Amino acid sequence: MGLVRAIFGFHTIPVSTVLVLIYVAVWLSTYITDQIGPVPAKLPTDINLTQAYLDLERLTLRPHPYNSHANDDVRNFILDTITERNPGIDIVYDTNSTGTWVGATVVGTPATASYFEGNNILVRIPGTSEQSTPGVLFSAHWDSVSTAPGATDDGIGISTLIQLIHFFHKHPPKRTVIFNINNGEEDGLHGAHAFLLHPWAAEVKDFINLEGAAAGGPVLAFRATGESVMRAYRKGGNGNVHANVLSADAFQRGLVRSGTDYQVYTDNNRMRGVDVAFTRGRARYHTKYDAVPWTEGRDRAVWGMLDAAFTTGVALADDVAMGKAPIAERKGVWFDLFGSALVLFSLDSLFVFNIVALVVGPIVLLLLLALQVSVSRKRTRNGHWLVFGSTPMARALWTSAKYWFALVVVAAVQVGWVAGWVRFNPFMVHTYPYTILVSSFTLSFLVFTLVVNMPLPAKLAGNTQHLSPSPLPLLLHTYLLTYVLLIVSTVGISKLGIAGTYFITAWNALVWFGCVFGVIFGKGGLVFSGKQTFVVSSDEDANEDGQDSGDESRTAGGSHDEDRREQVAEYATERTPLLSGSDSSTDAVPKSIEPHTEAHAADEQTTYTWLPLMFIVLPLPLILLSQITTILIGALPQTLADGNSALSIYVLLALVAGVSGLFGWPFVVCGSSSPERKGILLGGLHRYVVFVLIVVFVITTLPGWLAGGFFYGKIADRSLARWTETHGLYPPFGTESPLKVFFQQTVQIIPPVTGDDDPEFNTITSLTGSAEFLEPWIIPRIPSAAAGAPNCSFGGVDARKTGLIKCEWPSGEDMVPEPGLSRNDIDKDEDDEDGGHWDWNASPNPWFTANFRNQIFNVTSAPHTVHPVQGASIAIRRNNTRNCRVYFDRPVASYRVRDSTHGAATSWDTQKGYEVPDAGLNEVRLWSRSWEKTFILDVIWKEQDQGTHSKTSGRVACEWAEYESGMAGLGSTNSTLKAKIPAFEEVLSFLPRWAVVSKLTDGLVEVRQDFEVWRI
Repeated sequence: MGLVRAIFGFHTIPVSTVLVLIYVAVWLSTYITDQIGPVPAKLPTDINLTQAYLDLERLTLRPHPYNSHANDDVRNFILDTITERNPGIDIVYDTNSTGTWVGATVVGTPATASYFEGNNILVRIPGTSEQSTPGVLFSAHWDSVSTAPGATDDGIGISTLIQLIHFFHKHPPKRTVIFNINNGEEDGLHGAHAFLLHPWAAEVKDFINLEGAAAGGPVLAFRATGESVMRAYRKGGNGNVHANVLSADAFQRGLVRSGTDYQVYTDNNRMRGVDVAFTRGRARYHTKYDAVPWTEGRDRAVWGMLDAAFTTGVALADDVAMGKAPIAERKGVWFDLFGSALVLFSLDSLFVFNIVALVVGPIVLLLLLALQVSVSRKRTRNGHWLVFGSTPMARALWTSAKYWFALVVVAAVQVGWVAGWVRFNPFMVHTYPYTILVSSFTLSFLVFTLVVNMPLPAKLAGNTQHLSPSPLPLLLHTYLLTYVLLIVSTVGISKLGIAGTYFITAWNALVWFGCVFGVIFGKGGLVFSGKQTFVVSSDEDANEDGQDSGDESRTAGGSHDEDRREQVAEYATERTPLLSGSDSSTDAVPKSIEPHTEAHAADEQTTYTWLPLMFIVLPLPLILLSQITTILIGALPQTLADGNSALSIYVLLALVAGVSGLFGWPFVVCGSSSPERKGILLGGLHRYVVFVLIVVFVITTLPGWLAGGFFYGKIADRSLARWTETHGLYPPFGTESPLKVFFQQTVQIIPPVTGDDDPEFNTITSLTGSAEFLEPWIIPRIPSAAAGAPNCSFGGVDARKTGLIKCEWPSGEDMVPEPGLSRNDIDKDEDDEDGGHWDWNASPNPWFTANFRNQIFNVTSAPHTVHPVQGASIAIRRNNTRNCRVYFDRPVASYRVRDSTHGAATSWDTQKGYEVPDAGLNEVRLWSRSWEKTFILDVIWKEQDQGTHSKTSGRVACEWAEYESGMAGLGSTNSTLKAKIPAFEEVLSFLPRWAVVSKLTDGLVEVRQDFEVWRI
């Protein structure tokens, strides 16, 4: 028995060993299973991974945004490939879906008005079921952004759909499947909107959208409409599933600033479905590193997407019953366990469970504690127990308050920790997020352990140095904490539909079960194995090692030394149950016991119960939170460069790290096996573990703070910044996690003072990025910026993007963009095209012509009621671009676009669910599938401006996204025919190796001219 207690007793060595093993095992397992899975030896029939990978290489030869000729090249490749591999397939190149809508790409951002001419590629494969059942939609977009070839966003999605088309063509499913290989997603989810205008959209009820919300990591089902779709995802899984409802909560509340076609399909309850995407490597997202050579996992990444889409798609396409079920479904809660199993249940079930836990949990626990007190008193009366003295007031107060005091101290220290990182080195988390996590975890665990084990002065503590400890009291306090968190979680479910707090429910339930287990089987519990014997002796008679005096003294009624007096006692300490019988009479204490004697307790109950108690309350909550943490680590740290708040990211990581440590806190009050070691390290974790935690904290924190102080504080001098990089001292970035900056060039057309003069072109280049690094580290390396006296300020940056600064400078004559040669004759006079004359004409320039005139429109406001309203018409004829914009200084009530060739016009009404807001519009974006068409935009002013004689002002602009290096190997060999953006090429050439450029908005170049016209 002595050996068993030495190995499994509630002492520092066993407890520290098991704690370390559990934490390391869970964290390593989570990290290892959160990687891209292997390619199986045998693939499904008619699925060719090698072919899919070759298709990906062809799709991503160069950037191919909607507004580029490379986009046409990719479209032709997709059309030819599908047609050649699937003879007789029903394929449509949709050039008829044209519409207008007003919507926001990202939750929480302002809505923009769009006119878009779609050119999606649609494929339809009829189902074999005799029953008429709505079909399944597979969706991905073939356009990329102008600064990236688009391997993960969304080349892998397109290569996956090409394989699925071939599979379903060979093996028709029960339900009809439709593929929307759409165009224009990157500039406003336009391809999904255009699909809703096609007749085939009415045939589908469920969808799978393949996306790239970042540039790496395992494929994650990060959003879904509800339980039934995720059931199909689980049903189709083959042991490699990654999903978590927390990511859906983050997108819904705009914590992740990205949008996908999912939100168009699900708006207004149109369809139900799932968003499958890459979500890690945000620093490479929308940059040149989103290319095949830089794709994490290469063919394994392709297989990850193909596997998820194939298994889920087959499950949906063969589920006829689901096709008949109503679209409205229960919200679900889902999460994977080590990427091998998906746990799924409804949000309603979670809510009901929470209510039951809130009501029943404390009642049962209080009844058990009351029963324990009653049993304890009964044992005292029967002579099995003897109350030994009373607890000093100071110790009683410390016993009740030390858990919460330690919690407050940990929170205060973590506030300082967050402030330190935000002040000294906020971008450390960008490249080294796990270092930050370990730093926070070690700090919180150390602080709690040291605070909760602080000894009281001897005069205040009383005669309690050698009392046997128990984890139950701190576990009861932990239950109270989880109870409060469960209330908050339940309110979040009820009011906001937040499902990502499921781990709080599991944590509360397991801590409750642990408390029940401890009350029943723990020290002094209801199930008690006979009398508990205590040997009371003086200091000089005490056993030197502070442990039990021997097996004989631990038996009920046995004696090791007849000269020693045995008493049966229960000690009212912080490690006995909260409702113990400490109020029993002390008159039964033998008068022979001296006030300063020490009691050595042989607590076999704690020896045999702490280990199962730890396995009840620690591993599963730690697993659940670790899964959540890996998603947060993969998705959030690199969004600092996008303008997310460093404070919010560090606070979030401090929370998850602190809670991870909190799971093990009840066990850090174990007894010390060396009573001669007095002071703060007596009890708790083993001293070696404490020392290791201190060293780890220092290593993961101090170098980062010192480096941050150097890079952020001392590198104000640009020459010193260049010197540090020359000598191998870099900011916390690299090619795997570069710092992203955002490029845009504007050309302002300034009309001549007199009609005989030529207009002037004011060309400005700008970069937007982190204030700490853009001005001192990057701008000096751009030759035109160094020579152009750049102006850097926070004023030109979206207020929602914290920490970003905009630096702009005159481009110079050599950096003026060229639109390239188009078949348009942009100098054509438009005066007579629509009748009448124009009230304003843009100055002659090589980029576009624009005209404006006041207009009266007859609008039907009620059946058979037509009345005139004031508005305007703007005509724009552009050179070698598909995208223009019109900005208005006063709001617009409605708009439409007319075809200058055929006279047809879109309706004044926008797409259902995407109407013009009551406040009106100040911007309309125009997109054409052709390169030649003239935009004629009609607008109607808001009612408060009707009938007023005042000026109308705004500006006309067009965008360009093509540049020479991005069009290598495409089209004519005559370079004079191609668009050129020399300023962007310069940035590509001179950026530091640890930085990378992305686009700021739709176009890399915007050419614009202001207008001002009197209204009629």
